[in-house]
Order: sequence, then C-alpha cells, then structure tokens
Amino acid sequence: MEHPYQFVITAVPDAAENSESGGRKAAEVISQGLLQQKLAACVSAIGPVTSQYWWKDKLETTAEIILLIKTKATLFPDVQQFIREHHPYELPEIVALDIADGSADYLTWIGAACRYSPRANKEETRQSREQQQ
Repeated sequence: MEHPYQFVITAVPDAAENSESGGRKAAEVISQGLLQQKLAACVSAIGPVTSQYWWKDKLETTAEIILLIKTKATLFPDVQQFIREHHPYELPEIVALDIADGSADYLTWIGAACRYSPRANKEETRQSREQQQ
C-alpha cells in the first residue's frame, strides 16, 4: 500500500558554525520557498546537530541544521528538485520517509496545505483507481 504523505529530510550546514556556507540562510531559503510554493505544509528546522560522514575519502564533521519537511508523496519530485536547486552542498541529503499512520486530522491538514500539481493530481488519481480495484 502506498502512503499519501511523507517526511522529506535534508541537512544544510549551520551558518553559525560555518559562515561561508550560508547554512541558516539556506535553511530559510529552502523552508520559505517550499512553503510559498505550497510544496510543503510545514518545515521544521532542527539543530544544530553534529554530522560525521565520509566525503571524498576524508572523514568530515560538520554542524548542520536538519529540515523535516511534511508533504504529499506525489509532490516529492518537485520538493527534491527545489532542494537541489537551492542547496549549498554538491550532493545534498534528500531522503523521503512514508508516513504510515498518524492523526487523521493532521494528515488531512498536510494534504489540504499542499498545492495542486498536475503531476501530483495524476498520481493521486492513479493511486485512487488502484485502491478501488
């Protein structure tokens, strides 16, 4: 069964720790842009957190801000494209997690707060037909 709502997670560098990276600015640009375009119902900025990872054969430690984006699954391609276009990293973390269950009122709000998209509407219609069969 496909789930209609998702958390999309991305991490940007924390500007307080690395002023040249523009992390807080990137967090605000991504959050505000997704919300203004109604690609997300809500974006929570969490952190800073410390991330450790391998990059180009070197172990890195970076202070980051985690963005937890609440959206419709059918909007993921648009959300992903927006993040890639506005993210300061060469290879941004963009991970989608299906929301298996939750408060019906909250999930309905996510759906209502996100915009109409021809691509999303087509996908939702297909999913609805499959569920009816």
